[in-house]
Amino acid sequence: MNAATSEPVDPVSPAGRIYLAITDKLLAAEYDRRKAFEGRAAALLTSSGTMLTLIFGLTVLVTGKDAVFASPAAIYALIAAMIAFLASAVVAIVVQAQGYEYSVLSDDSLRSLARDNNEWARRADDATRAWVNKQVSTICTMRAGNSTKAKQVAFSLWSQVAAIALLAVSVGIELSSRVPPLIYLP
Repeated sequence: MNAATSEPVDPVSPAGRIYLAITDKLLAAEYDRRKAFEGRAAALLTSSGTMLTLIFGLTVLVTGKDAVFASPAAIYALIAAMIAFLASAVVAIVVQAQGYEYSVLSDDSLRSLARDNNEWARRADDATRAWVNKQVSTICTMRAGNSTKAKQVAFSLWSQVAAIALLAVSVGIELSSRVPPLIYLP
């Protein structure tokens, strides 16, 4: 320490402090982003299960206890809706369960920080640069996995939207096929 300024003799440069703060924030943001995607996937999974239950309930309501559809088109739309809900749920499970690899400081590198005199002899800026480099590697590899999760969440969401539309079409077709034609003869 320099007694006059109370600064270390080998301080981290102002740029080094800025880059360290930036990478700390970006790394925290990527961890939060990953958690957010996994949370969205959990919500999509829950709603897919709920909607599949709704499909079966509507099927009984629309067709009655015998579950006979009057319109083959309604059956095909209903099957497509079930497939879309299932696809949404499966992708949501993958988002939650799939852990995409990302780079972190290796165990050997971590151990060397404590035992290796070469690491302790480094200048403060060199040590900061090495740490920032490791964080950048982690951030970049996490972003790749998070981007994949983002695409999967979007696919799951749009599959669910399509399923809801197909379900509405199915119910609409089935109900309209049961309504007698309105023909008025003068």
